[in-house]
Amino acid sequence: MILTLALLLTGIDVPAQDVTDEIRVEAVGTTCIALVVFAEARGRSWLEQGLVARAIVNRQAELGDGADACDVVLEQGYSEALDAWPYPRSPWDLDERSWQRALDVARVIVDDDYDLPRDCAAMTHFTSAPAGSLPSAFHACTVGALTFYRPALAVAGAAP
Repeated sequence: MILTLALLLTGIDVPAQDVTDEIRVEAVGTTCIALVVFAEARGRSWLEQGLVARAIVNRQAELGDGADACDVVLEQGYSEALDAWPYPRSPWDLDERSWQRALDVARVIVDDDYDLPRDCAAMTHFTSAPAGSLPSAFHACTVGALTFYRPALAVAGAAP
């Protein structure tokens, strides 16, 4: 029931027959990650999509025990594109191929089965704003049209 609620809170339009008690926590987290990958990086390179997914996984780790990927996705302001996307969210109806790719990217990153550039792989946030628009205290790298960053407090080990 809790897993179903996590999916519903993301606004994803999952048909009732697809939501069962057998859904694993990993599957729900992967779906939440894929939703943001789809919203933020659809049509972008695999690297950009992988870094979006990695930022979510890193942020989840930063939040600590008990946090899951859906907690990150539901943070207000974490994903500008997801926040702007109206309910219900049915990515497979918009672009089935891109939705499948977002799921594949999320699975690979969750399984830690892909090497990403070290300077970007530790980031916890992302934006389509240019790196120069971020406060100088943020540590950033840019790949394609996305800027990945980690607030300076998080880098120093303090809570963000």
